Amino acid sequence: MLRFRKLAQAVWQYVREVNGENDYARYRARALRQKTDPMSPTEFYLSQLHRKYSRISRCC
Repeated sequence: MLRFRKLAQAVWQYVREVNGENDYARYRARALRQKTDPMSPTEFYLSQLHRKYSRISRCC
């Protein structure tokens, strides 16, 4: 049973990484280590969207 639990946790962590759910947790941990006030989750995801879609795209 313990092996199944560890496997399930590993799979869940992988899904979170691929999905991007873990990005805010990493950002918050880094901000707290640097002793800065972290953005709220909403502000963080909006800034991520802005950064992602404001770049110049050379396609089409």
